[in-house]
Amino acid sequence: MLKLKKILPVIILIPCVLMFCFFYLRVNKQYPNPAIEICPFGKETEYNGFTLKVNSFNMLSIPEFLEKYPNFQKQLESLNYFEPGTQANVMLISMNISNTADMEKHIELYDFTAESLDWFNGADMELFNLLNGNDISLQPTLSPNQKISVIMPYYMYNFQFSQDVWEDIGNRSFHLVYQLYPVKKEIRVS
Repeated sequence: MLKLKKILPVIILIPCVLMFCFFYLRVNKQYPNPAIEICPFGKETEYNGFTLKVNSFNMLSIPEFLEKYPNFQKQLESLNYFEPGTQANVMLISMNISNTADMEKHIELYDFTAESLDWFNGADMELFNLLNGNDISLQPTLSPNQKISVIMPYYMYNFQFSQDVWEDIGNRSFHLVYQLYPVKKEIRVS
């Protein structure tokens, strides 16, 4: 009886481990890792009937950003994004988007993320509206052959990185990711 009490957990555990392994392998076979397509900076790429092209990339500290855009001081203060002692950078990606389809289409810019190794972030909607005006949304509708230029803003904060990585953040490689699966598609921006 005492031996059965010791062996019973092992007897129950073995089928559970086997079932876990079976389902783990089954899911990974059905949904393999995506292939990765990287478009170089400044080159056009196709995406769902649109042509995308990154024109420029700037990474600015908050003081540098406010020096470049001094009229945003009040708006940034009212958003109350920055706690005392928090260091932040604003990544600005300027890009052209053209509708190459023969019908009116919309594109979801809110799905575009900035990424670097183990960090990623979505566009900041408030800053997007400040930089692009209220005429362009994060889901613009374009007529056939219509072309727009947008600035995609992304915040990064010092607490998202280790201290040594934050000090060297300007030397990291960044990508604009616009599709994740089944093929991960991204544009190298730095």
